[in-house]
Amino acid sequence: IKANLSGIKGFSIKQFPELNRINSPILTIDLGPHVRAFYCKRKDVNETLSSLLRYAPGIATFIVREFASGNFSAISSMVDNTNALIEVCRGSLIGINRGFVDTNNYLINLENNSVTPKNPRHFPSRHYDFDPKTQSFAFKEGKRALSANSVNKEALLQIANFTKIVNTKIGKISLEWSILKEKPVFVDHTELTEDYKIGDLETSEQGSYRLSKGRIEGTVLKVTNIERFEYISAGPTLNVAGHIPTMEENPEIVELVKITKKKKNIVLVSKYPYTAFSFIIDKVAGFIFESGPLLCHLCIVCREQNVPVAVVPNALSIFKDGDQIEL
Repeated sequence: IKANLSGIKGFSIKQFPELNRINSPILTIDLGPHVRAFYCKRKDVNETLSSLLRYAPGIATFIVREFASGNFSAISSMVDNTNALIEVCRGSLIGINRGFVDTNNYLINLENNSVTPKNPRHFPSRHYDFDPKTQSFAFKEGKRALSANSVNKEALLQIANFTKIVNTKIGKISLEWSILKEKPVFVDHTELTEDYKIGDLETSEQGSYRLSKGRIEGTVLKVTNIERFEYISAGPTLNVAGHIPTMEENPEIVELVKITKKKKNIVLVSKYPYTAFSFIIDKVAGFIFESGPLLCHLCIVCREQNVPVAVVPNALSIFKDGDQIEL
């Protein structure tokens, strides 16, 4: 759908009869490389598009699509010709993309149709998902944690087979999914760059693992205002292609950029690899998190730019501001 930006104030969904085929009460909006997977109520699409386009000048094309919801969400990619890697989170795909949920990784061998959870753990009861009552996204408390085996094996095999077909026919691509019980629903795709790296699936005896390889050496700076960075990261921030300049005006981000500019060899330590940290990738020696998705936006960019990222359980308790560390 193309829009004349000078006339965006007069935009109306009624101008596009094709959108009548979308029955979902929630829509997903993409604006070029700047805003990906921004969710809004169908009735608010006019106001939302007008607002977003003011913050993303120069964008002439945007995409409006149905929102797909499931028990789990996943991102799939090929490790080699016979093995697919699928990272799964409970609830919305936003959780993986924006880095603030716990996930499980499954290695699928397409020669023998085997599904192997790598370093399996429970999906926590707290997860990020769509709330039909409020028609918005928020953290929700489920009745209980779910085991890694809660994800339907047949759904994972379907996803892996489809991922191989697409990569064979089109090229290096990762696919995004919602999984409703045994039914996977294809949501979106991302073309991968030549220097795209999957990451490391090996875990130490202490539960540490690497999200991006490298040597971390420097001074610890802890970020503990978790709720604010969750909130910022859930909004339209960074994707693999770029970010909105106005996000840099956020007070928390401005302060973080100032600190990392003044001090050299900062090792940022926080709970999760929040997308909001993308603004300081080129200003730190590395990151340490207590947990985090392998295929979140921040970690993908860190691997492509050779910025080391490690997961250390209870890192916020172990490290103190000013500690000199080498990892």
